[in-house]
Amino acid sequence: MSRRFGFDLLPNELCHLILEELDYPSLCSLSRVSKRAYAAFAGALYESVQSPALFTLASSEKSRLPLSGPHPASFVRRISLSFPDRPSYSVVSKHKEREEKAKNDRMEGLPPSDLTTFKQLVTKAVNNVIFYAPNAAIKSFRYECDLLSLPDVFPNVEFAKLSSLEKVTIECPFPIATLRRSLAIISSLCGSSLEGLNLTFPGRRSHGGVTVYPPEPSTIAKVLQKVPESCPQIQRLTLYIPGGWSNPDISVKPIHRALANPTFTFPNLKELHLVDITMVESICVECSAFFLRHPNVETFVFCGASLHRGHPVDPRIFPKLSMLRVALLGDCVSLCLSGARPIDTLILTVGQTISKEKELQLITALKSLKTLRVLRVRDLRITSHEELMGISIDNLTGIVTSCPHLTHFDCVVGIEAAFNLPDLHRCYNDIVSNLPSLDCLMLGFCFLLPATLGYPYTDPSHIQVLQEVMQKHRAPQTIQVELFEVSALCPPQRAIAFQIVAGDSDCVHTSDLTAAFMLHKWL
Repeated sequence: MSRRFGFDLLPNELCHLILEELDYPSLCSLSRVSKRAYAAFAGALYESVQSPALFTLASSEKSRLPLSGPHPASFVRRISLSFPDRPSYSVVSKHKEREEKAKNDRMEGLPPSDLTTFKQLVTKAVNNVIFYAPNAAIKSFRYECDLLSLPDVFPNVEFAKLSSLEKVTIECPFPIATLRRSLAIISSLCGSSLEGLNLTFPGRRSHGGVTVYPPEPSTIAKVLQKVPESCPQIQRLTLYIPGGWSNPDISVKPIHRALANPTFTFPNLKELHLVDITMVESICVECSAFFLRHPNVETFVFCGASLHRGHPVDPRIFPKLSMLRVALLGDCVSLCLSGARPIDTLILTVGQTISKEKELQLITALKSLKTLRVLRVRDLRITSHEELMGISIDNLTGIVTSCPHLTHFDCVVGIEAAFNLPDLHRCYNDIVSNLPSLDCLMLGFCFLLPATLGYPYTDPSHIQVLQEVMQKHRAPQTIQVELFEVSALCPPQRAIAFQIVAGDSDCVHTSDLTAAFMLHKWL
């Protein structure tokens, strides 16, 4: 008589349906119920692995006993390794992130706590993945460690066998002594199948009381020169160029020459992310040849001191640009006014109060974008009572009247409108009346929290004003409002949040505090 019963009798099709309903911690728990459950869910459990899974992936067949069946490394399709562990959780607050991380640590195991253990486990784990998993099935590889170079951790790993990698992220030092081996590893990782590459060169940091400096520009240039030889089919490229070298007079010309070199060309490039904090020459002037060689770029994200430094932007740059994200208002204005580009999504940041002159420049730039449909205005200022956060009502009015075809609008409004009924009414009325095609509205409001007030309070004025305004104008499909308390002693913290969806009689309302203002984090 068979002793199999209950879950063990379920066909694979039902197991797959169950899998679709599980979050990761539940998947970890269910896979430990029985051998049958482990066999059914191990593939999903180890498909995407991070540092906490290193102990399992590095295990030998003998150490796995009494477990049988395929080695966990055989299920791996995406590898993400970092020290210290930097998991990516899609959460909106730090306390939720800590709870989620603690839950996952209990289920999956703790990541290595010291550098020596991390180094040993990574070498064994990656070798096991290459040995057990179908090499053509590995699609992405991520390695981030500010203290260990590629040769330190992967001295004898045959990355060339991973012939189908589509995405590679590297963030590590490049010591001169092992640079040749580092370049060889990068060549092995960056094969002809690669579509996305993220090269982040670590900036200056302290370790054990010793200052560690970033790779010199000549070293960075050698790494960059190696890339197009190996992976000419790249569609997405991210480069993080640090500053803070030991010699403040060091020239960044080698980096600019590497970018300007005609061999540094990717015919299929559509998405370019460039972070340049060297704060020396103008990127747009020094690297205009690189930009001009990539006319198919549709997404451009730039963060740095300045893109143009007062120089005119070549109107031939990025003629197909549809998404622009810049960290300086001046860069946004220069790119938008330098030529006709089909930009439909614009993300810009505000670092200080917008003067009347800059407001007029911004309005002129926005009016030139006939195809603009999505506008997000982010505020990255460190706030205090003297430097308040959010754009003014006048700035807001000027912005929404400049781009009447928006379908998505996201911004943070200054303190004067948080609970002031006339300003609040003007704010909502100006947005809704000037944006007749608006489908999604996301607003953040800041208010000063007196030291004597204590826990933030709930104010119904926003919902009341919204109801009044929406009776006169077409209402967006979704409205999300967040109110943030501001003080000089800590970052803004969310006090109240609610969401209104067209057709729903009730609004979703929360009042949980967050430890950081994630809405304005530069991604």
